[in-house]
Amino acid sequence: MKRLTLVGLTVLLLVAVVAASPDVQSQPAHVAFVDSQAAINAHPAGKTAETLKQQAQTEITGIRDKINALAQKQQQGQQLTAAEQERYQTLVTTLNAVQSRYQSDIQKAAQPAVEAVNKAIKEVAARDGFTIVLDSRAAGQSGSGLVVYADQNLDITPQVIDQMKADGAIPASGSSSGN
Repeated sequence: MKRLTLVGLTVLLLVAVVAASPDVQSQPAHVAFVDSQAAINAHPAGKTAETLKQQAQTEITGIRDKINALAQKQQQGQQLTAAEQERYQTLVTTLNAVQSRYQSDIQKAAQPAVEAVNKAIKEVAARDGFTIVLDSRAAGQSGSGLVVYADQNLDITPQVIDQMKADGAIPASGSSSGN
């Protein structure tokens, strides 16, 4: 899922490069936005990845709470026993392993959704004549103020989700919005 955000930022950089090229400026750019996360969440694999994210958050929060309890004891000037120090180190190691495992599992689970969304975006853009498609979340959260306003009519998220249904990536009875 982060891959789509990175793709969105890469597209923004590409837009800047293309805008600087005088040969390309003679061709009008047709811009659209897509909420790729909503499209991913509409896909069954996206829903699976979201469930894994929630499980990860619950498990990671539990481990962090235990680490924080031991750290707080130490910050209050209390010495940790050898067993508590060992438990602290074990919890930190466990936290890193759990985070890494979930990150990998979530990426693997989401991959079919990411591929289906990327394919649908390309198909909708080609069909409807868009030369640039930006991720609305990435553009709005980039911190650069790159996009401060976009007409709602430029949002092609529903068309992308419909295209995934047409491609068979989402069952016909699937949700038409991820959020």
